[in-house]
Amino acid sequence: MASFKNNNGSLNQRPFLIGNLRGIQGHINKTNAALNRVLCQATLAIKNGDYDPAIAALKPLAESGNTRAEAAMGYIFFNGLGVDQNYSSASIWYFKAAVKGNADAQYHLGLMNLNGFGVPKSGSLAMKWLRRASDQGYVAAKVEIARMYDTGNGIQQGIALAVRFYRDAAEHGDATAQHTLGQIYDGDKGGPSVPKEAIKWHRMAAYNGHLQSQLKLAPLYEHGTGVPADLVRAYVLYGLAADQGSAEAKSRQSTIRDRMTPHQRDLAAQIGAEYRMVMTAGTGDVP
Repeated sequence: MASFKNNNGSLNQRPFLIGNLRGIQGHINKTNAALNRVLCQATLAIKNGDYDPAIAALKPLAESGNTRAEAAMGYIFFNGLGVDQNYSSASIWYFKAAVKGNADAQYHLGLMNLNGFGVPKSGSLAMKWLRRASDQGYVAAKVEIARMYDTGNGIQQGIALAVRFYRDAAEHGDATAQHTLGQIYDGDKGGPSVPKEAIKWHRMAAYNGHLQSQLKLAPLYEHGTGVPADLVRAYVLYGLAADQGSAEAKSRQSTIRDRMTPHQRDLAAQIGAEYRMVMTAGTGDVP
């Protein structure tokens, strides 16, 4: 039998302490797993419109200081889900979670400060919370910061900083940021035109599901304006735009089809299917 005594004959408590710590950690893990189940079930209930059981589960957790539950209660009050819409209550719950580092709460609290919903309107406070969320990789916060610099909303306008944050969000797959970078490099916002960069970002946005970039690129490929003429690519882009309800794109796709060879039509169908698969998967990768 193993001895638990030190060399001086006193009892060595280390094995007992290790055993107790492992037991405590196992209990914590089980508790966290159970808590995660409750939070996931409550989130699903909100998505399904079952607000009463969601609130019943979330409110006591939020009142006990659970950060995710606090953020969820902020969302509930902001949107009036099963409760009267109350921006002030939403801001309180979001603040509780935001100061603990919850990026979602920081983002929404930033938007509330930017627009004066339930809190005093403040560009500096909006930037403070959005930057904290952005620093944690929250892509929507990066886009909002870029918009603030782009438009001068709440802060001094600065296109260089706007581009920096748009690019950061775009490289994380955000279609709106990709499209906006395309516009910037088109020269639409007063800067110099950089066609190759514009095409690059519009293309990423288009195949990431952005309708305006699809409609921007399709005629360029159809007519060979600034890019090599490519009926297959034009047909695919018009098709993706038509999927989103563009009657103009649907008409142009039909017209192009009459000019395509059977091989081009088959190739366009294959490429279009691949792009739709990627867009459905939400990976943002361009085949």
